[in-house]
Amino acid sequence: NNWSNSGQGYTLTFAGGTAVITNNTPPVISNVVASCAAQSLAINFSKDIQCSSVTSSGSEFTITPGTNVITGVTSQCAAGYNNITGLTINLQNPLPPGNYTLEVNPGSDGNTFADPCDELMVTGFQIPFTVPAVNALEVDTVTFTGCVPTVLDVKLTRPVWCSSVTGTGSEFSITPGNPA
Repeated sequence: NNWSNSGQGYTLTFAGGTAVITNNTPPVISNVVASCAAQSLAINFSKDIQCSSVTSSGSEFTITPGTNVITGVTSQCAAGYNNITGLTINLQNPLPPGNYTLEVNPGSDGNTFADPCDELMVTGFQIPFTVPAVNALEVDTVTFTGCVPTVLDVKLTRPVWCSSVTGTGSEFSITPGNPA
């Protein structure tokens, strides 16, 4: 900052202390999490990544094993951010349960991912991740009040999308007799 009209700048000297004002450690991906449907992967970086080093196609990524098609990435870069700490990799088809490796290589822009100091992620960086098997949804408990209940409280083994349940309850049947 030049506070006067003199045209003279400042000399800034750092001496003593233990503060680190630079970090020349290359960025890495710190974790990978598959969405419930395993059709996207949320990743987090170890430090901020410049949006200018991210391709919207996700051409930096490869997922092995298999022939997994990446259809693009979603991030806050599209909202005008300069740096991001994570992004979502979108896949053409869901990944089946199993163990995978996400690898980063130069994308169609000719580089991997750069931090704000232009330190690039190492070519060939790999991180393992697992897509867990999804157990079938089951009824956990059914509770009611009184001898002749008109309302049943049904608890399931995991959350479900509200949009997957009809207002009529046609997904359920009661035996014997299947009352309405």
